Amino acid sequence: ERRQREFLTPHEIDQLIEAAKKQGRHGHRDATMILMAYRHGLRVSELVSLRWQQIDLTSGVIQVNRRKNGFNSVHPLTYPQTDYVFISERGSPMIDSTFRKIVARAGDEAKLGIISGKIHESLARLMNKSFSQYSLIEYGQLNDADRILIKKCRGGHNKLGFAYQLIFIRLLNRVPCQSPFEIIEEIVIYAGMQLALDSTLISTYSNRQKIAAHQKTIIEYLQCREFNDQTKTQLKDFIFQKALQFEPISLLQIKSVEFLRELKILLPAEDTLLRIVRSQRAAARQLLFDKIHTCLSPEIINKLDALLKVESDYSLIEDLKSPVKNASPETILNLIKRSECIIATGALQIDLSHVNNNYQRTLANEVKRCSTDRIKKMEPTRRYTALICFLKQAWQNYMDLLVSSYIKLVNAAYTRSDNQIDKQFKQNEAMIRESLANYEGMKAVVRDKTIPDEQLRLVLYERFPNELKIDKPEMQALLKGKNSQVFNAFTDKYSYFRQFTPKLFSLLALQPESKSTTSSTLKALDILNQMNEDNKRTLPRNVPIEFIPKPLKKLVVSGKNNIDRHAWECALYLKVRDEIKQGNINASESKRFSSIKSFFIGQDAMKPLSDAFFKRSSFPKDRSEVREYFTERLANAYQEYFKREPNNDYAKVVNGKWIVGTDPAE
Repeated sequence: ERRQREFLTPHEIDQLIEAAKKQGRHGHRDATMILMAYRHGLRVSELVSLRWQQIDLTSGVIQVNRRKNGFNSVHPLTYPQTDYVFISERGSPMIDSTFRKIVARAGDEAKLGIISGKIHESLARLMNKSFSQYSLIEYGQLNDADRILIKKCRGGHNKLGFAYQLIFIRLLNRVPCQSPFEIIEEIVIYAGMQLALDSTLISTYSNRQKIAAHQKTIIEYLQCREFNDQTKTQLKDFIFQKALQFEPISLLQIKSVEFLRELKILLPAEDTLLRIVRSQRAAARQLLFDKIHTCLSPEIINKLDALLKVESDYSLIEDLKSPVKNASPETILNLIKRSECIIATGALQIDLSHVNNNYQRTLANEVKRCSTDRIKKMEPTRRYTALICFLKQAWQNYMDLLVSSYIKLVNAAYTRSDNQIDKQFKQNEAMIRESLANYEGMKAVVRDKTIPDEQLRLVLYERFPNELKIDKPEMQALLKGKNSQVFNAFTDKYSYFRQFTPKLFSLLALQPESKSTTSSTLKALDILNQMNEDNKRTLPRNVPIEFIPKPLKKLVVSGKNNIDRHAWECALYLKVRDEIKQGNINASESKRFSSIKSFFIGQDAMKPLSDAFFKRSSFPKDRSEVREYFTERLANAYQEYFKREPNNDYAKVVNGKWIVGTDPAE
């Protein structure tokens, strides 16, 4: 006979485990499997595929790899010769059907009827009943009005039952099941403690008519509304609006429960709530998909379809999804190519401001996970919406990668230049030391007053012939060559940067963080972009040089405004890097490097959140009332303290000073 209830109670789980121990030649293994499925909420497929590498006996933890879009997690635990934890007699991995037979056989032995093997659901049901101790205290504390109502009940069992249902409904926002009567031991004990009644009296509280009558009284007393057609419509509207923002069903269920509690509407059956959430999520999805689809021209649709066209065993969408290599000129050029591909689709023209960012990421991730074939099989409106979201997200990610790669390459080039100078100095260290020693000797000769001035030149040439007669090319290179300054060595890498900077700067939409100031860096960048577009090599007159730091100006500008283009452009590369890192300029279409203002909520979106906060906290919204409010609140707190001060052993005021006691256990 099939059971009406799919899940098992903790007591039934114990019965099932004991029965499994007595069945077959591997009772211990079978009982352990049932116990682990229950303790860790494992599905059958998760259980039978469990490997020893997922278990760390030293740390006492188990790595659970969830199926069906679940989240992987690490559970605490209260190297045999195989990879799998549970194996058959022949040493092969356990299969799903074998474990189901084990559960069915044990259920028959324990006389629990036909059960499905979904042991993990029993844990889920138990977890749904769980609540924190703080929540139980918050919602379960009986006040004077509660006690007056409870006293009207005759008999200790009725008083306990009434108090139990009152706390149950306040805590869980639903009525307990009547057949069989749903009992949560923690609530019964807490109710009994407050009423000084034995919690075992609840076993005699079994009259269904009395239970139903008490529920009706409590619902009226708490001013709760039952879930009906009117409240169902309210819930549907709420879920529909939330489904336009969030994708996960579990999150929508949580939001729904909070909504119903806030409006004092009792929760419907779990299946009913789940059904409403799923239907409204589907409706919200379709609305979004249809709205975006109406914005797509036939040309854009054709280009989106072209992304899914497989050529040479590869499609463009797979190319866009492929991992990006480490920063290099080739990587930047590849990212630019991908970005131009996205621009060509026209996807960036589609307005997605009405679609929540979390929802956009969810749809984009769906495209990332699915193969080209699976994307093709999606319902058309969903497919095009998901592709648009993916392309938008990919575009922003590419902008991030382009900026970060540019910064890394400039940093690396500057570091190599610095190392190059250090290496050159180290190679010529002996020569430099010799020249310095000769220099000190020359100073001594010049200061020697015994040497007549007319003989000074002859003495210097006599004592330091090699230093004065021969110009060492190595020393000249250190003083005037490309290795004389780090910037000179950096400028020598001009052709390296020209591989990618023209295309990069024309693609990045760099703009000043402050609209009120004019950026000389961006002005110079605009000139450079125009020169690249016109294929000009000579800098125009009056080209901006204000962005160049003073120590570098003499290396860029020589004579009367004679500007070295290579040096000017390399100085600009360094300045753009610095300005981006300092936040003075930003890449508007990037995520990480966009304006700092984009990280804040707008005033329109902030107002309802602000109103809800002040309503919840009871804090004054008017600034002028804040001082008076907190002064009064602090005064009341002091008054309350001094009322209880005689019995307070921890904190006392002695001779005008606070004396705080210590915990003997510390």
